Amino acid sequence: MSVDVPVNKRQQWFLEQLQLGVPCKAKDIAAKWSVVEKTVKRDISDLRQKECIVFVGSPKTDTYQLKTVCK
Repeated sequence: MSVDVPVNKRQQWFLEQLQLGVPCKAKDIAAKWSVVEKTVKRDISDLRQKECIVFVGSPKTDTYQLKTVCK
């Protein structure tokens, strides 16, 4: 997925995983990139603010879906 807003490598990888239909939780991303979950949650929050992703379901499911346009 190519977005017109600036994103870091972790965010780009997360967006690509969502595009492929691979569910990713914050702890999975943190383990892959060797960062703490707080960093990943900041990345995810940033993507939500840019309207690249939307949270669906209950808080326990941590399910995100891509939106068609990032702002």
